[in-house]
Amino acid sequence: RGAARGLAAGAALGFTGRRIGDRFPTKAGGIYGLLGPMPTPEMPNRSLAIGPDSKQYTFAYRVVDLDDLVTSNTPTGTVNPAYPAELQPRDRTRAASQVQVDRIVQQFNPVDMLHDGGRLDSGPMIIGQDRAVESGNGRTMALRRLAQERPEEYARYVEMMRSNLAEYGLGEKALAGKSNPVLVRERLTDVDRPAFAATANGRVSAGMSPVEQARDGDERDEAAEDRRSRCTAGAAGS
Repeated sequence: RGAARGLAAGAALGFTGRRIGDRFPTKAGGIYGLLGPMPTPEMPNRSLAIGPDSKQYTFAYRVVDLDDLVTSNTPTGTVNPAYPAELQPRDRTRAASQVQVDRIVQQFNPVDMLHDGGRLDSGPMIIGQDRAVESGNGRTMALRRLAQERPEEYARYVEMMRSNLAEYGLGEKALAGKSNPVLVRERLTDVDRPAFAATANGRVSAGMSPVEQARDGDERDEAAEDRRSRCTAGAAGS
């Protein structure tokens, strides 16, 4: 029934996405949905996702150096002052966040980082043009630890990515000059960035403390009020 709904949704939107799940056998034995890799002749590295807000977002697959990504926290949980704080509603210094990162490192499966099922909250990390991670801070932190603590597992991730570069519309040259290459989705759709980050990380609310959830709600309310004020001021001046 779920597959039928996915097919119906894809047909309604005119999608003809290719299925490459057989290249990445998942734990459930499933395959990629109709979203995810959506190449066109003009943009072979295009990817699409539909968020829980039912909006469609467009991305470009990129291979970047792990050290070039700007995360909200360091692998040990320390806050990164260079990261736009409004993009991270979670307090990743909390023990619960560190447990999540520990679990990814200890139970690492490269498929989890490379399988693009057209979701915002899983698969290759989502970044902005400034290389700040908008979705996947925990995954990025885990990859950094993995490269240090379990280099053989990180090498397995890189090799799986290398073997499937063509599926992302990329070639071997995408890896050139990258000491620690990682696959990401660079967001191309214009968005209200804090709102998008909140949407993309929507499922993490179950792991957020009450204070974090309240703060996130307050910040979104303030942003909405600011947008309303600007609209009102614009209307008054027209």
